[in-house]
Amino acid sequence: MGCAESRVMVSVMKREDEITGVVGVALAVKEHMADVARGLVRSEQRRCAAAYARGLLEAGTRKSLEPLVARLGEDGDYEALQHFLADSPWDPVLVQRAVAERVAPEIGVQAWVIDGTGVPKDGKHSPGVKRQYSGTLGKIGNCQIAVSVHAVGERGTLPLDWALYLPEDWCADPARRRKAKIPEGVVFETKPELAAGLIERAAT
Repeated sequence: MGCAESRVMVSVMKREDEITGVVGVALAVKEHMADVARGLVRSEQRRCAAAYARGLLEAGTRKSLEPLVARLGEDGDYEALQHFLADSPWDPVLVQRAVAERVAPEIGVQAWVIDGTGVPKDGKHSPGVKRQYSGTLGKIGNCQIAVSVHAVGERGTLPLDWALYLPEDWCADPARRRKAKIPEGVVFETKPELAAGLIERAAT
């Protein structure tokens, strides 16, 4: 076998190893999601949950729905995923707790940590978005703020629960709330109040 043929063979073998690795990861994600999404009532919800999780983990910096669906190939169904995320009634706490039950024993939890994360946004229609201070940005900027509680361990961290901070002007604007599909029962809470609620819910 000549040098050229050897290089081709090595390249083919390397590509086969890469494909095997990708397939292995995809199967692991599928098995993991089958476990953590078991509390979702409908099979279509469980299928969409698995597809969305895989799309988030696939290579690509943009995590919005359209590029995510493109990365999924034949498994990408924009309308089904959009309905799952925006309109389909399911309780995220069921999934969060299933993930915590599976991951927490693996990381050796030592403490819980409260965090606030700013998510930069363009425009003014995303729920809770406004010009406000964000520690993530290190300045005032147009963003959403998510309050979260994490379990921190020797071998990693695990988000236990999170909530979107909804500023007072958003809470007091019924038309804006309806357009953004914010539930009627959501009322204004300060960030410390949100954090206290998250800790209480995670502890029960």
